[in-house]
Amino acid sequence: MRAWLDALTPKQGRLMVALSRYLEAKGWKTIITTRNYEYSVSTIQRLGKQPVVVGKHGGGDLREKLLAYSERIIGLVNVLDDFDPDLLISFSSPEGTRTAFGLGIPSISFNDTPHAKAVARLAFPLSSAIVLPACIDPTLFPTLKDPEEQGEKVVRYNGVDEVSWTKSFQPDSQVIHDLGLDLQDPIIVLRPEEKYAAYYTQDFKQKVRDVLYNMLVELKSAYPTLQAVVFPRYEEQRQRYQKLGDWIIIPKNSVDTLSLLWYSRLLVTGGGTLSREAALLGIPAITFFPRLLEVNKYLSDLGFPVYWVNNPDRIQELALRLFDQPRMETSEMVRQLESPEIGLERALERISISQ
Repeated sequence: MRAWLDALTPKQGRLMVALSRYLEAKGWKTIITTRNYEYSVSTIQRLGKQPVVVGKHGGGDLREKLLAYSERIIGLVNVLDDFDPDLLISFSSPEGTRTAFGLGIPSISFNDTPHAKAVARLAFPLSSAIVLPACIDPTLFPTLKDPEEQGEKVVRYNGVDEVSWTKSFQPDSQVIHDLGLDLQDPIIVLRPEEKYAAYYTQDFKQKVRDVLYNMLVELKSAYPTLQAVVFPRYEEQRQRYQKLGDWIIIPKNSVDTLSLLWYSRLLVTGGGTLSREAALLGIPAITFFPRLLEVNKYLSDLGFPVYWVNNPDRIQELALRLFDQPRMETSEMVRQLESPEIGLERALERISISQ
């Protein structure tokens, strides 16, 4: 059997590498496609896989998004001429799912982001099975309101995607040396806002931008030897944070973020993936995502140290309060959770694909 896995972001790259290795251990042949978008390509490469790069991110303009979508579909068709897959696995990739549907290939869509409604509208109707963490109500997705549709397509597992690559994690201090950091001095990791996402308002983006900059300045004042590792999403973010000085470290390529988080005191992020990775490792994590993510609430309710801030003005206060909080021992808590590989197996059974 041959599986094609499509990854559009660094988080999806991690997930698709984990799922491809799971399938390969069962005798499947796999291929991973991705696009030119921030750390996506280098993340997959760092994890030991060589992806096929097809297309790019369309940016913030709707016309450019549509053109990038169309061009990527053509590129994917050409790649698949040689591989001839029996199955697509993606994180609800609109281009991947449309391509698979057009070629008669069954597809499995993972998803933990019901707020990304456009993606669900594009991918779910064409997906053969949909894999969701059990903490997410399927009716939050616009195309899964019908119980009959849910029964036909949806499979669930009791965990979060990030369990797949944190459950057996062992820290490696090499990343500290690679980035020129000193373990004797405190480290904070910052992931700025996704400025082109439809779920961020213009006012929110401007406000949180100023708050994050001021937070770093305030923490540096309180902890003079502070080291900050920043993962910008776009060039303008890179330029803004570099102005603060050489204590700001901006990796050029993907790094071992799990080990980096392990040796850090705090994570502050505008997204969800890093916050869940940090929390599963026991590192305090603040996320200022515009809405409370179901998967984050799930981990918080279980006692993992992940904190949601719905008012940007509270980020700095909470960061100062959590900065000296020790790492929580979470390994036993993580072992109680199911990984997405369980969801994949259930989806394969649902659509009757097996070795």
